Amino acid sequence: MFQSFDSAGDPTVGKPRVALLRQWLKENRLDGFVVPRADEHQGEYVPPRSNRLRWLTGFSGSAGVAIVLARSAYIFVDGRYTLQVRDEVDLDIFTVESLIDNPPASWIRENLPKGARLGIDPWLHTMGEVKALTAAAEKVGAVLVPLARNPIDAIWEDQPDAPLAPVEIHPEAFAGELAKDKLKRLASAIENDGATHAILTDPSSIAWAFNIRGGDVPHTPSRLASPSWPPTAAMPCSWTSASLAARRRPISRSSPTSRRQASSMTRSPPLPNQARRSRSTRCLPPTGCAP
Repeated sequence: MFQSFDSAGDPTVGKPRVALLRQWLKENRLDGFVVPRADEHQGEYVPPRSNRLRWLTGFSGSAGVAIVLARSAYIFVDGRYTLQVRDEVDLDIFTVESLIDNPPASWIRENLPKGARLGIDPWLHTMGEVKALTAAAEKVGAVLVPLARNPIDAIWEDQPDAPLAPVEIHPEAFAGELAKDKLKRLASAIENDGATHAILTDPSSIAWAFNIRGGDVPHTPSRLASPSWPPTAAMPCSWTSASLAARRRPISRSSPTSRRQASSMTRSPPLPNQARRSRSTRCLPPTGCAP
């Protein structure tokens, strides 16, 4: 069933779980943490393991952000969830803010104390979001701290495993082109752009490029992975599956920070659209993450 009008949230979970998070932050010399409703691939649907916002707050909507500080906590939602959030979240713990009218970066500029250390998981934010949050924190004399491990993962004792659904080959009759031919064209585009490698992070781009389908997230025939390959078509690509991504494998200093995405999951579009830079490119965590 794709939609239900029954509330799936639980406002009773917020108080004890926020207390656990605050204890972790105190032990790691942080003043707060940002919890987006997002995974490493920025998809609309996320696997249960990545639904950290719901676990922490009880809110089951498809978009939102929480900011938890030592003595206060806030949840940002858009107009679709104005009523739902009040049914699913403990309002004695969380103050509701508008994700549109007063997004986290704007809120930080007006409310974050000077000298505060605000943690983020850089795997869960776009480059644009990181820039906006960083600029907002710097404006008030605070600092944004990228973390090597998400603190929710540290305190979530029964967190589900990373999804590993079977991968199926999408027939050429529906794909319109063999994967090896797509990869050759993409390799040529990468080389013509003067790049040495490409990293795909959008599951729909990966599904298109490799002619595969999966079931790692609900309602979406995608496989969560991050393949990369050099422009020489004869060389094999490297492949990071969802299980490896969940373990936060380190990215070497030589890894490229440019990510290029193919966009279509069906028949082949013009090549320039397949190799263009994506505005939703994910932020690669720095090698010096803390704590």
